[in-house]
Amino acid sequence: MTESPQPQSQQSVYSGEALELVQRVEVLALKFVSFEFSSGPDLWQFQLDLLELQRDIQKAIGGEKKRAKKLKGKSESLADLQMVRWLARRLGDSLAWTLLGLDRGSIYPFSHNDPVPIPQEGYGTEGLLAVSIHLANDGWGLPLLHDITDVLRIGDVTFINPGNEHRTLEVKTRHLDTELNAEGRTSSRYDVKITYLGTRDAGPTHNTKPTSSGEDEGGDAGGHSPEVKLREDRRTVQQRQRMANLLTLKEAQLETVFEVDGMKTIAARLDSTSDSQWDLIRTLISKAKEEGYASAVLDGSFMYVVLYSENGVTPDATKDSRIVRDVAGVVAPPAGKHENSLTVSSIPEEEGRGAHLYLPFYMYSVSPDVISDLLHGRLLIITLSNAGAIAAGLEQEGVEVTIPPGRDPLFSLALSCVTTDDEGREYRMEMHQLGLHIRECIYEFRGIGYLRDVVRMMRGTVRTAVRHDLTDEAASQR
Repeated sequence: MTESPQPQSQQSVYSGEALELVQRVEVLALKFVSFEFSSGPDLWQFQLDLLELQRDIQKAIGGEKKRAKKLKGKSESLADLQMVRWLARRLGDSLAWTLLGLDRGSIYPFSHNDPVPIPQEGYGTEGLLAVSIHLANDGWGLPLLHDITDVLRIGDVTFINPGNEHRTLEVKTRHLDTELNAEGRTSSRYDVKITYLGTRDAGPTHNTKPTSSGEDEGGDAGGHSPEVKLREDRRTVQQRQRMANLLTLKEAQLETVFEVDGMKTIAARLDSTSDSQWDLIRTLISKAKEEGYASAVLDGSFMYVVLYSENGVTPDATKDSRIVRDVAGVVAPPAGKHENSLTVSSIPEEEGRGAHLYLPFYMYSVSPDVISDLLHGRLLIITLSNAGAIAAGLEQEGVEVTIPPGRDPLFSLALSCVTTDDEGREYRMEMHQLGLHIRECIYEFRGIGYLRDVVRMMRGTVRTAVRHDLTDEAASQR
């Protein structure tokens, strides 16, 4: 086991309570990047520590909101606390990415839901933790708590068991009563409802008796049979449907058409030779630590700027004249028929809408001290992405790219192309939703070659869709 690096006494952009909390994030982050875990219990304790930290951050945010409301003023530290909360959530995402083997096909389906808030202490979490420990001891594998992440938004816990399918549970707990025995010890009874998600071929292996719907309603965290069952409500039905959709997406066969919520869907796997530019990024970071600034342009479409200050990068640093000088490399020559349009992104990124389905910076191929610098704001990476240049680069794949006016140019790109069926008939098809893969380029330092691989994959799925529609049409005419 490698001893984890220790936090250094250096400057930070945070102060007060936010500084104390981000230092706690840093301790756990350095433990994660060195992967200082020798056993399953170590990984479980890491999750409990992260859950406790996230709760403390949330309490601090609540307290700061109350203070600001009482003083009828704007809180300057609230934004810092919210950013620290996001940094802690992304650390949970990093663990999820790692334990799920960086398998986007397993990770993406979990995000099809609204963000999940940090759970406070209560019977619900107590029941979940008790069930998780019991099943882990019963051979289900290492429990991965969804509540410490932003990306795992369906279910409560997934058990990781090498060589077996991952199994996900939704656990609903209600406290029934608490009794005091003659020895002065208390015992509590809970009503526990479990929705199980494994595979369609295999059910739970522990000694419960699932109903036909795949739910275990026969036990509780205290080992007693519950006398009162949870009332089935609309949220339970919706959650069950989300878990069913998750199972459909996870088990979908590649290059086949299936339905999710009535929508026809095709699953495809992307095999790309375009790797992340870690050597380039490490070189830029090294130069920035010496000179305070470094930049490079990738494929004429993305410009990476690295800023460093041992006292913390201030907003004024982003106005560095060298950025204006170097940005010519990403806007010239002109992008042909597409206008130059720059979108600025930063790492660490701020919390935004929707699950962030790309590698958290804790998983970057950089040294631990760089992770600490990013956490404390001593290091900032800025990406300038030119939608016009990206569009021109994609059109080399034989597609036509349209950037709708009045919308986010980077994430509203629409692709169209002409494809033919097996009998030579031509069809014009449109392809959307390229935004996720552009984010991968931004936050994982991939070039335009990666997006071209995506386009080739999407064109292949279009041909699959055409064959499927023609087969359905022929069947309806028989």
